[in-house]
Amino acid sequence: MITTREPPRAAAAGDPPIGLDPVPAGPGWVARGFASQFFLVPAFFLVVMIGWETTVNLLRIEAFVLPTPSAIGLELIEMVQSIYFWRDAQTTAIEMSVGYLASVGIAMALGLAVVQIRIVEKVLMPYIVALQAVPKTALAPVFLIWFGFGLSSKIVAAALSAFFPMLINVIVGLKAADRDQVAMLRSFDASNWQTFRYVELPGAMPFIFAGLKIAVVAALIGAVVGEFVGAQSGLGYRILQMNFKFNIAGVFATMVALSAMGLIPYYLLQFIQRRYVYWGDSSQVTVA
Repeated sequence: MITTREPPRAAAAGDPPIGLDPVPAGPGWVARGFASQFFLVPAFFLVVMIGWETTVNLLRIEAFVLPTPSAIGLELIEMVQSIYFWRDAQTTAIEMSVGYLASVGIAMALGLAVVQIRIVEKVLMPYIVALQAVPKTALAPVFLIWFGFGLSSKIVAAALSAFFPMLINVIVGLKAADRDQVAMLRSFDASNWQTFRYVELPGAMPFIFAGLKIAVVAALIGAVVGEFVGAQSGLGYRILQMNFKFNIAGVFATMVALSAMGLIPYYLLQFIQRRYVYWGDSSQVTVA
């Protein structure tokens, strides 16, 4: 008996790659992923805190050396009830925000100039890299002399800390545009603006958002470093004051507040990226 074989069906757009099992998708899979993360993150935190508390109590470590998490929590509760804490937090937030926005604006403009104008890259990039190689703690005293003990010196320190990671990601993102798509647009007599708008900018957005997230944390670090060198207020200034008083629990509590100040804008930017910039391969994003 002669049997006929059905010819192989052409692969459809929604079929998984050959040799790979289909990846579970849909709302149920996403919900399970979020549920596991929301369970694992607090569980890990709880395990670390219990181990920390138990170790300090068993070894009888002095509070001025390493306080327990419970002591840090009590200090944090007392701290947030003080108006002076919120004034210091406001000062650091202003320094971070203004420096961050300034660095983002300058890095976006300079990154576009570097990509579009070859002579700018050849002339300025060596100086930018050399400036990045200088430790920010070495420049902070200079900024203090130039701009004084007020907000200006901390804003400059924050902007300088956030500038380089933002600039590098902007340059790499704009240079990562699909050359075939650019060539296709040029073949249809598209202008430079149209090529930038429809190909280069969308392709660079994952890199730009990576730079935004890194820069917001770097701006906070720069502001605190500036406050360490010389300040009249701010959370960095508060850490120094508590350190002089050997209030190490207060130092840790202030660092918790600083961590929250960095995490909130970071995850806000991450939410915006996932909501509006859902394309691109984030695994190739530059971390500077």
